[in-house]
Amino acid sequence: MIDTRLSDELSNLALKRHNITIQDIRKESPDLLITIKDKKGKDRSEYYYNVYTIDSEEEYLAWREKAESLAFAKGYNKKDLDNWEMINQLKETYIYKELKLL
Repeated sequence: MIDTRLSDELSNLALKRHNITIQDIRKESPDLLITIKDKKGKDRSEYYYNVYTIDSEEEYLAWREKAESLAFAKGYNKKDLDNWEMINQLKETYIYKELKLL
């Protein structure tokens, strides 16, 4: 299981293009919920990983390559990283767009 410090590094690596860190998000909202406007203009809460997303396969592959370097250098394996990603990774909106779900 990936430790908290590396988890934060992996999150920050994915959040970098959004110019925000997981620490910034936690300061603003310890429960990791962000208030956004829905299509009708009403406020609603959404988890940060559904708001700050990965929007292309190229972006994902670049993140994954760097994430593997970080994780493997610290003694973690592919399964550890895959498990972390399944639970913590930013939503990969490009997949939903390809499937015509967005």
